[in-house]
Amino acid sequence: MIARALSLMRPSVIASLLRKETDLSTPAARGRDRQRRIALSAAASMAAKLVTIAASLISIPLTLHYLGPERYGIWLIISSFTVMLSFADMGLGNGVLNAVSREHGRDDREAIRKVVSSGYLMLSAMAVIILIILAISYPLVSWEKITNVHSPLAVAESGPAFAVFISFFALAVPISLVQKVQFGLQESFIVSLWQCVGNFFGLLCLLLVIKFQGGLPWLVAALVGIPQIAAILNNVVFFRTKGRDISPRFSLVSRTVVIATVKTGLLFFVLQLVVSFAYGADSIIIAQYAGAVAVPQYAVPERMFSLISMVLGMVMTPLWPAYGEAIVRGDHAWVGSALKKAILAATVISGVCSLTLVFIGPAIIRLWVGPQIKTSLALLTGLALWKVIETSSSAIAVFLNGAEMLRFQIVIATISGLGMIALKIYLVKQMGVAGIPWAACAAFVPLAAIPTWVTVYRWLAHSKKMQLSEGAAARVAQNY
Repeated sequence: MIARALSLMRPSVIASLLRKETDLSTPAARGRDRQRRIALSAAASMAAKLVTIAASLISIPLTLHYLGPERYGIWLIISSFTVMLSFADMGLGNGVLNAVSREHGRDDREAIRKVVSSGYLMLSAMAVIILIILAISYPLVSWEKITNVHSPLAVAESGPAFAVFISFFALAVPISLVQKVQFGLQESFIVSLWQCVGNFFGLLCLLLVIKFQGGLPWLVAALVGIPQIAAILNNVVFFRTKGRDISPRFSLVSRTVVIATVKTGLLFFVLQLVVSFAYGADSIIIAQYAGAVAVPQYAVPERMFSLISMVLGMVMTPLWPAYGEAIVRGDHAWVGSALKKAILAATVISGVCSLTLVFIGPAIIRLWVGPQIKTSLALLTGLALWKVIETSSSAIAVFLNGAEMLRFQIVIATISGLGMIALKIYLVKQMGVAGIPWAACAAFVPLAAIPTWVTVYRWLAHSKKMQLSEGAAARVAQNY
C-alpha cells in the first residue's frame, strides 16, 4: 500500500493527472477524465484538510492564552454553531449541485447558467432574511446569558461577537454556492485550493489581532470572515474566467428551475436532518443511561476511528457529481465499475485501518489524552466493525446522491435510525458504552445495508439490460 502511494508521486503519474483529455466523445475518454478530476479533487481536499488541522493546532493555544478561559468559552460556543452551516441553505446547495452535474452531462451550459442564476437568487434572499432577523433580535437578546459569562469585558463582547459571526454566516449562504457549482462540474479541487488560501490568511489575521490587542469580535472576524473573503474571490475569479459563460444573471432566473431545485433541496435537507438525528444521539443516550462521566470513554475512541471515515470521505465525495454526469450521458459501464471499486476500496482500507487501531488504539489514546480514558476490547472491535460497515455504506450513499435516489435514502435512514436508537438504549444498559457500535451494526445491516444493496443491484442491472439512452437513467432513479 505504501509502495502504491509512493508510486502516485512519480512525475509521470502527476503529469497524467494534470493532462486534460482533448477528445471526450467516447465513454473511455470521459471515464479517464472523470478519474483525473476525482484524483485531483481528493488530493486537493486532503491538502486543504491538512492546512485546516494545522491552523487549528496553532490557533487553539494562541486564542486560549490570549482570550483567557471565559472569553475563550464564548469563542467555543460560537464555533459550535458552525455545524449549522451545513443546514443553513435548507439543502438548496446540494440541489444546485445535482442540477449542475445533470446539465453538465448534457453539455448544456445555458441550462447550468439558469440553475446558477436561480440558486444565487434563492440563497441571497435567505441571507437577507437572516440579517433582518439578526437586526430585529439583536437588541432584544441577552447574549451574555446565552454564554453565561460574568466579567465586564466578556459581557461587553458577547453580543458583538455573535453579531459578527451571524453576519458572516449569512454572507456564506449565497457566497458558498460557487463551491457547489464547482463540485457539480467535478472541479472541487478549486474549492479546496481557495479553502487553503482562506485558512492560511485567516491564521495570519488572527496573529495580527493578537499583536494589536483586538477584541473577541475582531478574532471572530479573522477566523470566520477571512475564509468568506476567500470564497468571494473564488466567485469573482471563477465567473470571470472559465465560468464566464455560466455566471449568474438576474434575467435568467427560471421559475421552473427554482421549483425543481427547491424540491430536490428539501429532500436533501430532510435527509441531513434524519441522518444527524440517527447518528448524533450517541452522547445523549450514553449520558442518560450510563452517566455523563461515561461519555468521554466512548467519544475519545470514536473520534480516533472517525479519522478513517473522514479521510475516505474526502476521496469518495468527488464521485458524487461524476456519477450524476455519467448517468445522464448513459456511461453505465463506468458507473458500475467505479461503484464496485469505491465499495471495495472503502471496505479494504477501513478494514485494515480499523483492525490496526484495535491493537494500537489503547496506546494512541494514552499518548493523546492520558490514562483517564479506559478502553475495552469489546468497544474497540465494535467500533472497528461499525467503521467498515459505515464507510462501505457511505460509498454507496455517494452513488445514491448522484442518482438522486433521495426518497429511498430518507425512508431507509428513518427506519434504520429509529432501530439503532432503540437498540443502542437497550445495549448501553446491558454492555455500557461498548453497546453503542454493536447496536449500530446489528440494526443497520438488516434495516439499511441489505435493502440498499438490493436496490442498487436492481438499478445497475436494469441500466445494463435496457442500455438506457441519455437522460433516461435519471428517470429510472426517481422510481426507486
